[in-house]
Amino acid sequence: RKGYIKVIWAVCVVSVILGGSLGLLQKWNGMGDASLFKVSALSLFFSFGSRIMVKKFFLTRQQLVYPVTLIDDEMEIQMLALLDTGNGLIEPISKKPVCLVGKNVFEENKAKEGGRKEFQPQKFRIIPYHSVGKEKGILSGYEMDRLIIDTDERKVIIEKPMIGISEVPVSGNGSYQMILQPELLREGVNENDIKNVAAR
Repeated sequence: RKGYIKVIWAVCVVSVILGGSLGLLQKWNGMGDASLFKVSALSLFFSFGSRIMVKKFFLTRQQLVYPVTLIDDEMEIQMLALLDTGNGLIEPISKKPVCLVGKNVFEENKAKEGGRKEFQPQKFRIIPYHSVGKEKGILSGYEMDRLIIDTDERKVIIEKPMIGISEVPVSGNGSYQMILQPELLREGVNENDIKNVAAR
């Protein structure tokens, strides 16, 4: 929202500058009213076109963030998840797609719930990964009970999802708390709105 407002302000400032410049051109160069009208109309057309493109860009980005609910035993955490098409992380043994959640999310939930019990040890997994700036690394992971993704069009229910625990928040500004693996939203898994990709 802040980025969108900044862009709108920038368009307004440019429009004011452009209007003043056209006035000066008309005064100094004797530009006729007809020519001035044509230039003004063309500038207005590009202004509205750029605004529509910016709005479409921000709406597209917004559509990549979905409300999700993560469930494990008695724990139920609602958060926002970013669909990252570049996330191809897979747990090597089960071959399940891995979603990333910051450790801070579970710590905050634990504090809010008054010290909920830790994850069950048998659900623990070690997930190797590599990323830009770090050739190899190890993530702690847990197989949880259920992940519900609300895409507005349908609710996608993933049984036994694999969650990788990031030591740092996955979003620097806190706009989302999970990074979704795109395989979880792959079309054509079954004919229903409820999908069971991770438990196959």
